Amino acid sequence: MENKKYKKLSNWYRKLQISKSPQMNLVWGFFLYTLTGFILLSIPLFHKTDIAFLDNLFISTSAISTTGLGNC
Repeated sequence: MENKKYKKLSNWYRKLQISKSPQMNLVWGFFLYTLTGFILLSIPLFHKTDIAFLDNLFISTSAISTTGLGNC
């Protein structure tokens, strides 16, 4: 049963990998890393004071960009 799940996941990944160009992989990677960081920063357990959602989005975007303007 585990082998079937692995094959199914492997086939899905190959379809996903082949259907995207390297440029689209870069764009989707940037978007997914930003979204993951935004979600983690939005968890109330991780901060002591209230922070606006837009600030969390800005920090997560600038954390993976080359400018690094998030810690102003």
